[in-house]
Amino acid sequence: MYHIDKYGRLFLKILLCFICIALVPIIILGSFIMFFSNTVTIRNVQTQVLSNVEAARASLENTIKEYAESLELFCIDQEVILSLKYGDNNPEFRRSIYQKISLVMAGRFDKSIMYVFNKDNTFSIATNNMPVDYDPVLFEKWGVFRLLKNNPSRVVLFPNRYTSPADIPVSLTLAREIRDSDNEIVGYALIDLSEEAIKDAVCLNNNFLPIGYTIFTKNCYIIYDDYFRVFDGNVFNLEFRELLLKQTVTQIKYNYQGQELIIAGQNSGETNFILIGTTPVNMAIKGNRYIQIITIILSLFSSLLCILASYIITRSISRPINDLLVVMKHVEQGDMTVRSNIKRNDEIGALSDQLNYMIMKVDELFKRNIEKQDLLHKAELSNLQAQIKPHFLYNMLDLIKWLSKFKKNDEIDSVIIKLGNILRSNVHAGEEMVTVKESIDLIEDYLSLQKMRYSDKLSVSIYVDPSTNLYKIPKLIIQPIIENAVIHGIEPKIKPGYINISVNKRSEKLEIRVEDNGIGMDAEVFKLSDVPKEKTSRLGTGLWNVYRRLKLHYGEQGEMQIFSNKDIGTTVVIRIPVIMEGHNANA
Repeated sequence: MYHIDKYGRLFLKILLCFICIALVPIIILGSFIMFFSNTVTIRNVQTQVLSNVEAARASLENTIKEYAESLELFCIDQEVILSLKYGDNNPEFRRSIYQKISLVMAGRFDKSIMYVFNKDNTFSIATNNMPVDYDPVLFEKWGVFRLLKNNPSRVVLFPNRYTSPADIPVSLTLAREIRDSDNEIVGYALIDLSEEAIKDAVCLNNNFLPIGYTIFTKNCYIIYDDYFRVFDGNVFNLEFRELLLKQTVTQIKYNYQGQELIIAGQNSGETNFILIGTTPVNMAIKGNRYIQIITIILSLFSSLLCILASYIITRSISRPINDLLVVMKHVEQGDMTVRSNIKRNDEIGALSDQLNYMIMKVDELFKRNIEKQDLLHKAELSNLQAQIKPHFLYNMLDLIKWLSKFKKNDEIDSVIIKLGNILRSNVHAGEEMVTVKESIDLIEDYLSLQKMRYSDKLSVSIYVDPSTNLYKIPKLIIQPIIENAVIHGIEPKIKPGYINISVNKRSEKLEIRVEDNGIGMDAEVFKLSDVPKEKTSRLGTGLWNVYRRLKLHYGEQGEMQIFSNKDIGTTVVIRIPVIMEGHNANA
């Protein structure tokens, strides 16, 4: 069966109309049910996410509070104060402090790191390698030490997201100064909470709902993030950040990287941090798939019934019209032998008969037109060559006349021989195509004759790529260009002139270039296909004939361009398809 995809089918159009009428109510009802169920589910998920965030916030505050209380007790312990003040790396003092660190860090060694050191960093104890940034001498006015200076004798929370020397990701640092009875700083105690410690604090029982948590300061510096996976402060756009900062409790839907999210957030009054919980909307409504599946099944069942009924009704209407379209498509592709076989006593039968009659008439007209085009093509080629030959012959006879006046018999013999070669070539009218070598030989004879006319006023340079010698080109396609250069370019020029001829292969085309330094024309570039017919007279009959012959031989693949500048010269470029000897030009 031949398909008519471009035009469509009446059968499909009628069928689609029936389907649309049947499906619109089903789609509206199903969409309402699915939307309503999704809305209720999303509200429930928002409530559940908010509840989990509240629990995570409370758990985080309790965890930090436990660490802070333990650190506070450690920093006011007199034995610790004396050890840092007078210990000077005494083994007994170090052992005592480490025992107290063990009490603070009981059960937390794998999730947190504690550092204790005196104020000049000559005495230090740590549960792991201490970072360079914790040198109180070098960084007295920076980072955690600047925060401690502004909050004396208090446990401070310092957002400190980095990777420790032991390759442990750290999120938060708790720090406190250690002061003696004279309120002088004798040292510092710091506890780095790892990401794992923060995760244990906030990731509680989520009731099988996947919630990711992010903790950041009011300056949007991220402390912990297991969802967005960014490492700078700009997680959300300004509008969203302001929304979180203005409200104590927030629950919204937000688009992030093309994914719709449910986000609930809370401000922690004790820590001054913001905790948000995030879950994708598509995960939240995953439970509604069963309702959607049932709705789809019912819709499909109803659709199948409608399609079956529509198919039976529309088939008898659309089939004969489709057969006519098949016939027309064959005719469009050039098959004029096809005929419609529909035999009916109605409007479609009459349409079939008229279509067959039209195809028969078009086929007759097409054949006659091809015959006319062939005859016209041959006549025009013959006419164009006839226009070229008299012009050239007149110039040569004029040259012989002048030579005879000066009694230059030897030169007259040479002229007659060369002219005979050129005329002999033109006698063979059946040969429309010649090789590049044959054409260049004739050009050399022609230019040799012209140099006899103009003596030292004309110099000639010819270059032919040897690989192009056997390429076929139309006869007398180059000579009119050279004749135009001599007569209209070099002859009116007072000073000597030159003509350069080159033949090369460029990509898949043969390029013939003729350059002269004659009087030229106003600075213009002519592409003859763009030149209006009324302006072609300024280019000369010879050039226009060459262009027409190119178009008759090669169609759009034949190109001819003219570049000319006043008092500088003219360049004519021809580009034609490469045709080897023995091949047909129209192949």
